[in-house]
Amino acid sequence: CHAAASSPSSSPNGAVSKASATAGSVEDCSPELKGLLRDLALEEHLPQLRGLGVRVIGDLSDLYVEDFEAAGFTRVQARRLQRAVLAPPVPDPAAAQEDAGNSALRDEARAVSPADL
Repeated sequence: CHAAASSPSSSPNGAVSKASATAGSVEDCSPELKGLLRDLALEEHLPQLRGLGVRVIGDLSDLYVEDFEAAGFTRVQARRLQRAVLAPPVPDPAAAQEDAGNSALRDEARAVSPADL
């Protein structure tokens, strides 16, 4: 991700705009959020998401399509991002095998009664 401008924009009277003050640095968002946006080819929208207060992936579920569109996303991009956030995680086959093996061991341990010892 690219760093945001070092100084927030201000109006002629010196007041800092709410969007730039809220945006802060894109560096303070989670690596998982950056990775998700990169995987979906949407990383250029990170500064706008930061302007909406998004710091972690979970924050995205609080936004509506209209929020994304106001931040410069197309409707398709917004829906793609929402699907990615709502999709259940893909299980790791190695972890599933390990869990199955541990489950079998637990079942064997339960099958042995103190009288068997």
